[in-house]
Amino acid sequence: MRIIDVEVCPTLSGGGHTYAAVWRENDDRFDWAGRQDAEKALASYVAAADIPGVGAAIIKNGRVIFRGGAGFADQADGKTAHAGTIYRLASVAKAVTGTLGYDLEQAGIINLDSRTDTIVPGLGTTHTHTVRQLLQNSGCVKHYWDNNVDDNDTQVQYPSSHAALMLHMGGAIKTNSWIIAGCTPGTYNYSTHGFSLAAAAFEIRAKTTFATLIQTRIAAPLGLDTLRAEVRTSPDSSGEQATINQGAAKVSNGQLENTSWKWGGSGIVSSALDLALFGDGVLRNRYFPQTTRDKMWSGGTGSGQANGWSINTGATRVTKGGSNQGSDSHIRIDVANGITVVALTNTEDPSTATSTLTQQLMSIALANP
Repeated sequence: MRIIDVEVCPTLSGGGHTYAAVWRENDDRFDWAGRQDAEKALASYVAAADIPGVGAAIIKNGRVIFRGGAGFADQADGKTAHAGTIYRLASVAKAVTGTLGYDLEQAGIINLDSRTDTIVPGLGTTHTHTVRQLLQNSGCVKHYWDNNVDDNDTQVQYPSSHAALMLHMGGAIKTNSWIIAGCTPGTYNYSTHGFSLAAAAFEIRAKTTFATLIQTRIAAPLGLDTLRAEVRTSPDSSGEQATINQGAAKVSNGQLENTSWKWGGSGIVSSALDLALFGDGVLRNRYFPQTTRDKMWSGGTGSGQANGWSINTGATRVTKGGSNQGSDSHIRIDVANGITVVALTNTEDPSTATSTLTQQLMSIALANP
C-alpha cells in the first residue's frame, strides 16, 4: 500500500493536529491506460456470448497490467466472476501437460523419445508411439467417440492417470483398438486420449501422481494456488470455483462429467490470473531454459502440435484453446512483446468463442503499453 494524499487538521480541543491519509494498493495496474477498455470488453463479451461469467488477466513481462471479470461465477448465489475465479481449462490442459513433460525431461526424469510401451506396462502391441509424439498429437491414438463410446460419461474420481488408463472404459485406451488403423506415428492426429497415456508415463517415471506433479513442478514454483488437477464430484460452485453450465443453466448432479480420466488432456483447473502467470512463466523461461522452451514450441502449427501448444509460423504467437463441459478457455501469448492474455468461462461452446475475447484484449494491451 502507498499514501496518495494526506490531510492535516487541527484538533477540536487541547491543541495539536490530527492526520488523515488516503491509502492505495501499490499496484500500477489501477492506472493502466487500457483498463477501462478491457473492462468494457469483458462486459460486452458476457452479453454477446450469453454466458454466466468470464474471468480474464493480462500480463506483460511479468507485470500484471489487468485482471478482472464480468458476470457471475454462480448466478443463483450472486457470486460475481473475477480473475481469481477457478474454471475448468478444457484442452488448455494439454499446454500445461506439454510444459510438464519438458520440465521432467529437463530434470532428467523422463526421456520423451522413449517408446511409451517401454514405460507403461500392458499397452497393446500397436502402441508404438513415443511420449513426445503423444504430446505432439501424432501418436496415432484415437480421439473422442472413435469407437462409439461416450468417453466422458463417467462420475468416477480416479486416484491417478495410470489407474484411469487401466480402468476407464474397461481399459480401452491401452488396447490395440484405440490405435488408428494404418496410421504411422508422427502423423498429426489430435487426441485427448494420447495425453492420458503421456500422463501415465510421467507418473511411472516420476513415481508420483499426475496431480502431485502439477502441484509440485508447475504450480508451486510460481505460487499458483489455483492451478491443479481437478477433483470434483458436483457441478455446484465451492468457494471460488465457478459453476458448470450448459448455456446459462447449471448442469445437474447426474449430468456432471468427472475429468480425472483425462487429467493430462482436459482435466486441469485454474483461475485466469494463475493461468496467465503460468503462461508468462513459460514465456520468460521460469521453468526451463529458452532452448528447451523453443524446442517445446516447435513441431508444427496445428492445434496442439507444439507439445500441447499451438503456434504460428516463427513462433511469434503461441495459443491454446479448449472447450469442455462447463468451460470455454483460451490463452494467447505475444512472444515479441512479452504479453500473455487469458480468458476463461463456465459454459461450453458459448456463442462467441473466448479466443475472440483474448484477441480483443491483446489488441488493447498492444495499444496501451
